[in-house]
Amino acid sequence: MAESRAVGSGGAPGLTDSDRMTRRRGYLAGAWISLLLVPVFFLLGFGAAHLPYLIWPYEEGSGEEPLWFGAITSAIFFVILAIPIAATVWFGIRANRVGTRWGWAPIALAALVAVFFVGITIINLGAQLLGIEGP
Repeated sequence: MAESRAVGSGGAPGLTDSDRMTRRRGYLAGAWISLLLVPVFFLLGFGAAHLPYLIWPYEEGSGEEPLWFGAITSAIFFVILAIPIAATVWFGIRANRVGTRWGWAPIALAALVAVFFVGITIINLGAQLLGIEGP
């Protein structure tokens, strides 16, 4: 088996082309699987973000929660949602390093998901700060 040490071939020196192909597939599969886990972690984060309502005497959806309380619940949600997004980025970068450019596709989608949820949360907290009620 021939060893490839060309610049940009990715991976550690001494790996065969077959080993690189296996790593490419594994890292790329890991990126897509972790991206597919985002909805699962969304539900987990949504549930965990409602746990502070059990501790503090605020009624959910009443609009009487202080801004710091909304920041706490948002932080809980984001920490849990960041797990599969970070895994997607890690696996995608690894896939790129071993020679496949398709690793950027799940990274780009994970970035869109992150920007969407951060934007929605900023709009929600801003509306709460300004006293604007939803529909």
